[in-house]
Amino acid sequence: MRLTWGAFYVFLYIYRCAASVFAQLVVTRLTLIADTTGYQNVGAQKAFGLATSLDLRVTWLMRGLATDLTEIVGGIFGTVFGGSLIMINIGFQTLAFAGIVMLLQSVDPRLRKWLAALVMLPSFTIWSSIAAKEPIVVLLVCIVLKYVVDIYRNRDSFGLRHAATLVLLYVYKPHFLPAIIFLIGVSRVARQSRIPTTLALAAGSFSMLVLYLMRDVVDRVGLLIGIWTNEPGGSSRPGAFIVEKYDIFVKAPEGMLLAFMGPTLAEASGKVLHLVSYIESAAMLLVLLAYSLTRLPRAPAYSYLVSTFTLFWILFAVYPLGVNNPGTAVRFRTDYILILYFAVIVLLDRRFYLDWRQAIARGRQLRPKRVRLPRFAFARV
Repeated sequence: MRLTWGAFYVFLYIYRCAASVFAQLVVTRLTLIADTTGYQNVGAQKAFGLATSLDLRVTWLMRGLATDLTEIVGGIFGTVFGGSLIMINIGFQTLAFAGIVMLLQSVDPRLRKWLAALVMLPSFTIWSSIAAKEPIVVLLVCIVLKYVVDIYRNRDSFGLRHAATLVLLYVYKPHFLPAIIFLIGVSRVARQSRIPTTLALAAGSFSMLVLYLMRDVVDRVGLLIGIWTNEPGGSSRPGAFIVEKYDIFVKAPEGMLLAFMGPTLAEASGKVLHLVSYIESAAMLLVLLAYSLTRLPRAPAYSYLVSTFTLFWILFAVYPLGVNNPGTAVRFRTDYILILYFAVIVLLDRRFYLDWRQAIARGRQLRPKRVRLPRFAFARV
């Protein structure tokens, strides 16, 4: 009996629904998830009040608006499902599921099987299957990544839904935008260029120059985030990771690894959840390293550059928020992990690049050539 992708999607949905139940009955008893409880208990009246009084002023940090929007979604699901906590979780996870399937269907089955296996890992599944901002962010990220795939398939059409997605992504995760802008911008412009590798290198170098010019602003933001160490759940590490001027740059390599891994080996020995998270993170890291190392020798230079700069921008942007708390790091990883998977699994694939360039070459060959008539042809009739 052959397993079809349609059957896999059905299984994935059931699996994620089971995670919604498990999260409600087990995880919430092992650790405090205050915001989930809040989103599950938004009544219809409060949701309506929030919807009619949203503060739509654009600022550099819009966490308040993101919380209000998530509460509105929670209120809608709570009203539809009669206040059932598990069903509210399933409503949220369905949003993420829709995005995941959209992304999986957009890529070639060779790459799809890798992504399909990775999106079933426990921490991603649980944190994107409860009433929280994470399922909404996963949906938004998947829409963006599908659009990037469409660019490389030469079938993209930037529409209202993409503009709305980018706006919402800014509301929820403004620090994701450097990676997203770089990925979309380079991909679109490189399609029109005969020297995509040079273009990718120039774009990446320019982004580093911008970061250097904004170093003091970035440093101040990093120091501000560094004092946010006391979070619910009892997992906060003592002290702050970013304390001195320019620590956000000096400690970036260590911080990126810590924020990706979550618990350290020492911390994993103290709590069951930390142990499970550490084992999963280590396995995930080994799989991604093995995959990338086996493909790097044959990866086009363009693919390597775009993948590397995308990874840098997403990991550099997220690490200050997760480095002080291993539990928070694992949860926040749910928001950006699909970008990381995409950069490694899809962008480094040689066939993905060759199909793109060959399609562009065929398009140029099929394009009718303009014929210039001599001027004297129009001198007389």
